[in-house]
Amino acid sequence: MDINAGSMIVAFKAAGVTALKIEGRQRGKGYVTEVVRAFRKAVDAAELGRDVTEIDSILATLSEGGRQTTGAYRKIWR
Repeated sequence: MDINAGSMIVAFKAAGVTALKIEGRQRGKGYVTEVVRAFRKAVDAAELGRDVTEIDSILATLSEGGRQTTGAYRKIWR
C-alpha cells in the first residue's frame, strides 16, 4: 500500500510546508521519476491557484497493487 498525500498539497502549502520528502527507497528510477514529476506538477499548480487533484489519478497508476492510503495525514485520532 502506498501513501498518497498528493491532494493535500494545498493544505501543506497553507500550513507553511516548504519541502516534501518523496520516498524512493526500494523503487525503480522510472517510478521515482514519475512520482517526482507528478508532485512538481501539483506544486506548480498550487502556486498558481489551480486544481491539484490530477495528481491523485497519476499516483494511482503508479501505486503497487492499486492500493493507496493517506496514512496519518487523514487519521482521526481518538
